[in-house]
Amino acid sequence: MNKKLLLKKLNNLTKQELAILQRIAFAIETKFYDVPGEKHADFFGIDRFGKIDKFELYKITRMINEDFCVAYIDERSDGPGFRVYFNDNRDYADFMEFKKIVDSELNRDDGTSVDKIYRPFRFKNKELIGGQTTRKIAIKKENSYEYRLLQKAFELPVGERIDSMSFDDTDNLKFSQIYDTARNLNKKIKNTLEVENFFKLDYSNKHITRTS
Repeated sequence: MNKKLLLKKLNNLTKQELAILQRIAFAIETKFYDVPGEKHADFFGIDRFGKIDKFELYKITRMINEDFCVAYIDERSDGPGFRVYFNDNRDYADFMEFKKIVDSELNRDDGTSVDKIYRPFRFKNKELIGGQTTRKIAIKKENSYEYRLLQKAFELPVGERIDSMSFDDTDNLKFSQIYDTARNLNKKIKNTLEVENFFKLDYSNKHITRTS
């Protein structure tokens, strides 16, 4: 990896563009050890990246195309989507060095506010973090519906179906409970983290999906 060339490219990106590249890198990190031939990540709803068009998204992903992946915009049946395929032959340590450089560039103080850039979602230590703000949503009880739903949602890939069968029999969760919990979480996430429709709700087919 040519670090000087990479830094030159990154220096020409805005904070918004760097944040998008960071999110893509984060998805690669979580998917790096997937089954060969299936190493990919889906990004649902291009609006999640802020006000940026498909051409700009494609241009940014092409920055990592030579060394790490083949990237393209994929029109999904459930709305505009974004898919990145990864190169199975890349060394993980080499990729982590790339990610470290991207993180460092995004955190570089150039006087630009980063308050309204998109951050990847994480659910850790009973806190949901991510979205368009630096705020957090705290889930106080581990046995609550909210905690169990978020725990399951982050165990599964983005976009995978979540229904009553997704949970253990001991959870004894009915779809109506899953649906109501997801709907309430959607409101909290919109109000606190400023991202709409974190869960896509499909009441007629009795399932939901995480979109971010």
